[in-house]
Amino acid sequence: HERNPCENLTVDVVNMALAQGDGTKKTYFENIRRLAHTTLTMVKYETSGIRLAAAEPNQFALFIGDSEIRELTKAFKGVINVPAVYEQHHEGAGGYNPIDSNFILTAHREVLFRAEQQMNGKNASVIFVGGYSTHHLLFKAPPVPCLRSGPIKGHQELMEKVLPAFAKWSAELGIPIVFVGSMPMDADTFHLEPRGQNWRKFVDLSLPHSWEGVEASVFHSIQKSNGGHLAHREFPLFYHYRQSSVGNECPGVRCDGYHYGSYCHDGMTFDTQSLVKEGFDWGECTPSDGLLQRPLAQFLLEHFSGSAHP
Repeated sequence: HERNPCENLTVDVVNMALAQGDGTKKTYFENIRRLAHTTLTMVKYETSGIRLAAAEPNQFALFIGDSEIRELTKAFKGVINVPAVYEQHHEGAGGYNPIDSNFILTAHREVLFRAEQQMNGKNASVIFVGGYSTHHLLFKAPPVPCLRSGPIKGHQELMEKVLPAFAKWSAELGIPIVFVGSMPMDADTFHLEPRGQNWRKFVDLSLPHSWEGVEASVFHSIQKSNGGHLAHREFPLFYHYRQSSVGNECPGVRCDGYHYGSYCHDGMTFDTQSLVKEGFDWGECTPSDGLLQRPLAQFLLEHFSGSAHP
């Protein structure tokens, strides 16, 4: 078994690294490596080494959401030999505008249709949907329910529209749909220098912690289940993936504070998608998106092992 690269990463270590720092990401990540006895943020961590067996060769997985869902798409490709397609969701389907269940389903049906065309007739065997968190922290685009009811109650109202829509869609399609929950941000890392250019645009980086609990509560209520066990679920093909397990187990190593695939170099912070160059000197902080693979593989084994999906 591979040694857990996050075994010494704790909130206390993160706080100590911050307290012993000088307000820069460079010194902070040096402290993290020293205090946690880890090579994370110094050596790129791109794979966990886990590989799962695929079910059907003529199928693919569809991921719909924001940049965090794009990272999850890469993690999926890294653990199972199933083609995966990433699509950015329609802005309204992401909750920025007044929405209802029909609108959500119409928008996502269009995305599924495009993806199946792109995959030359292959069928989607599982759909992961997300992107209902980080972008809702932006001043310019909070979801309408949050403007009306406040950030917690408003997120609950939003989820009470979003989750039933996806639950019904899973029954309509007859394939699993996985709702990807909120990922807590590394707020302190986000604000260290060099800070992200968009640092002024965010409202409150602590909200995803609370939102994740709201999402789980709404999920269990629509399943009408006792703890969400498969045998008692109202919608047996609808799942909730709580990717917060990654953020809680591996805190403080995201170079930009919210993407595991980001890096920091020469006084600037980047999402790796913005610059891919062979032999590039990664500088102060390296990507660690391989950390997303193990929890995802465990989720796939728990829910889809022995089934026709994914």
